[in-house]
Amino acid sequence: MSDRGGPARRWSRVSLILIGILLGSLLVRPAVAHVAGWAHNWTVHIKPRVQAYGDSRWVAKAAVQTGYFSCAGTAWESVLEGVTFETSGSLKYRTGGPATAIFRCSAQLPHGATVQAVRFTVKDSDATDVTCSLWRTDMTTSIGTDPPEMAITATTGTPGDTQISDTSVTDAVINNARYSYFLQCDDMGSTANAGVYGANIEYTVSGLKGAAS
Repeated sequence: MSDRGGPARRWSRVSLILIGILLGSLLVRPAVAHVAGWAHNWTVHIKPRVQAYGDSRWVAKAAVQTGYFSCAGTAWESVLEGVTFETSGSLKYRTGGPATAIFRCSAQLPHGATVQAVRFTVKDSDATDVTCSLWRTDMTTSIGTDPPEMAITATTGTPGDTQISDTSVTDAVINNARYSYFLQCDDMGSTANAGVYGANIEYTVSGLKGAAS
């Protein structure tokens, strides 16, 4: 007995498969396009943003950045034995002891940086002028010696609360491998009319020298 319906059934299955493929393509294609569009839109939003840090943490290799170091008057220490002193806010001033006073604060600067300016904020309301300076101490060759000051400035008259500065810095490139650095103010009176509020060092540093603080 011949199976005349066999070819018809096969063609029916083939037709169903073709219809299924056609319907599937009609349904899947828009869905795929929709998903692709959604993914593209999100990649635009979440695409990593590449930028060079220009803040105080890092310096680009070819960039030169300005940095600062500051030291408030309360952090300064008396160098001469027997000097008595007081503080009022950030103002440090001599009250007695030897006829003069010398206050110092260690300066921490990046190796290879170039000092551009040194500024001291002081009080001078009496006849004694306040003299301030930046120094370095040799730590390796002529150990313990302080070469001539790198920068020096002083008040004149009685300007009261004022800032004095020096931009003519000698040996301005910092060499922490050989020297340690400090700020100094001296020749102050014996009352709160003359004292130091603090100091600020301005320097420049390149990307080859490291970070600016």
